[in-house]
Amino acid sequence: MNLTILLGFLLLLTQDEHQAPPAKLEIQVTGPRVIFIEPSSSEQDSIVRVSGAETGEVFDDFAYNAGMASVFLNTRKIPVQFTSSPIVLLKVGKTVVRQFDRRNIPELVGVLLINRNVQPRLMQGVATEEELIGEFGDVFHLR
Repeated sequence: MNLTILLGFLLLLTQDEHQAPPAKLEIQVTGPRVIFIEPSSSEQDSIVRVSGAETGEVFDDFAYNAGMASVFLNTRKIPVQFTSSPIVLLKVGKTVVRQFDRRNIPELVGVLLINRNVQPRLMQGVATEEELIGEFGDVFHLR
């Protein structure tokens, strides 16, 4: 289990922190998927400079809980994606069925739960690993 957790964190760390996120992330809705949404590293640095260290702790808590939740999802073969793209478009075929703008999330971070026959659910703010797993259970019928 420790190796799996380590691999989850390494995935987070290997993302290029200096590369700007794409302006739009397009997701084909074909089945269950979880998208963790957060500001880019440079945006986080700017926000922390303005708002203080406590905001940095929010980002740290989010990253930790997202990593732990990713392990849970990976063992259940549910795709996980992390993005700091400002816009997330959910598409069925070529049709955009829903759009989320990260800049309109007042809590700065969020988790988008997608399942083919269920309305997408956006959880705003930092949730504990247990809260996330509870939501995953509701949306993806897991326990």
